[in-house]
Amino acid sequence: MMSLDVMKQSKSIQEKSP
Repeated sequence: MMSLDVMKQSKSIQEKSP
């Protein structure tokens, strides 16, 4: 399972997106 990866990516995208 790559839940951490998904969460990390989601956080990165959210932070990048205003």
